[in-house]
Amino acid sequence: MKRPAESDSEEDDDDDDEDDDDDDDEEEAAPPAKLAKTDASAKQQQKQQQQEQQRGQKRPAEEASTQAANKQKKQPATSVVAESDPGPPDVVEEIKRLMTESLNCTVFITPIPKGCTQAMLKELSKEIVSSRIPCNPKNKSENRSYAFLQYKDSTTAAKWVNMLNGKMFNGSELVAKMAQTGSVDVATLNTRQLFITNVAKDATKEEVAALFPNATSVKVPTLRDKSTAGFAFAEYAQPADALKALKSAQGAAVRGCKLRVAFGRSASYKNQLAAERKQRKLAADANGDVAGVKQKPEQQPSLPKKPSNQPAAPAAPKQQSQPATTNNKKKNKNKNKKAKLQQKKQALKA
Repeated sequence: MKRPAESDSEEDDDDDDEDDDDDDDEEEAAPPAKLAKTDASAKQQQKQQQQEQQRGQKRPAEEASTQAANKQKKQPATSVVAESDPGPPDVVEEIKRLMTESLNCTVFITPIPKGCTQAMLKELSKEIVSSRIPCNPKNKSENRSYAFLQYKDSTTAAKWVNMLNGKMFNGSELVAKMAQTGSVDVATLNTRQLFITNVAKDATKEEVAALFPNATSVKVPTLRDKSTAGFAFAEYAQPADALKALKSAQGAAVRGCKLRVAFGRSASYKNQLAAERKQRKLAADANGDVAGVKQKPEQQPSLPKKPSNQPAAPAAPKQQSQPATTNNKKKNKNKNKKAKLQQKKQALKA
């Protein structure tokens, strides 16, 4: 009878062993799945690291490109091109001829008073075609102490140089001379930029830009009171277009003021002028002529005095001054009042 029970128990044990074997098989099968997960996570980390490295490599290149773009924005491309290519030979010759005539018709005068207007200059010389009064860069509401007068030809300009030189203007004696003589060097010009002067103070940018329709950009600087600074700039892609605009807009009137159009100066010429001004300032500082104030001459060291044989007289003792305080003053006033009252009483008794 026991044998069947034992057989049952043996069967149960066999079943348990099979279950254990199944569990062992499952446990043995689990590690490959975990390894697959770890491999996938490792690959993801590697991808993220590679992406971060690529981003890190792109950032310096992007920063360099943005810096280069900002530099190009600050420095117009037209000025750079104009330095290397002023234009075709026939255009360059025509620009040279026109600018030479223009500068040989310009007279430089100084000094002019603060608040000088173009109407005052017109009264000074009736044959002026246009005039230009530069603004003070430190205070644009004030003008500089000189002006440029434009005449119709070089003969008229030379005549007025003789007439204006030494003439009294607002209490000062004028100095007049030609702004420039001889031919103009085109290398000093920006053949893709026009410099417009004699712009009316109440003129708008739209009114000025309407005279230069093919310009890539038109700039009309303004002052603090939102009025124009009296000049403007027009940029062109080609020197031939700028030359055509100069001829068409020369003498055009905007709000009663006739515009004077010329080519701007090149960047290299401006840098040369700035370097010359800096050298003159350094030379003036070395000479002590800063802002018209000369340095005091160095004083020579005084020689020591020879000792005298006579004995020095003893110094008199200083008397200590006792300053009267406010309390002492009040006491004195009270004493004086009492003395006056006693005198009045005695006078009444008598």
